Amino acid sequence: MCLLSFTLKSLAIPSRSKQQYIYKFNKHVLLLSVKFITMSKSGKQHLMINKYIYYKKSTLQRGMKWCCTNCLCRAYVKTSHELEIQEIRGEHLHQPAKYHQLADGTYIKVGI
Repeated sequence: MCLLSFTLKSLAIPSRSKQQYIYKFNKHVLLLSVKFITMSKSGKQHLMINKYIYYKKSTLQRGMKWCCTNCLCRAYVKTSHELEIQEIRGEHLHQPAKYHQLADGTYIKVGI
């Protein structure tokens, strides 16, 4: 399980590409794997950070709010309109769901 509870400020992520980031937080070093994915059924864009999937919940005045796809989880991410991560908050008290990338580049959820 991932217990992620901190705030990141201004982490630029290029749209639609897989990137890895090393972030120094106090005395800790955190490796973030960040990419945008398209879900096969809906065709909607989602944000994947360290295998956890976030859906776009709302558009805010200064950006967007992305929430964990697990309905019981309170983890969320805020990005600017330019898709720059402004904030990551909450704790994932669950394992990340498993996803499979199809030949067309879209993703489907596998298992329960």
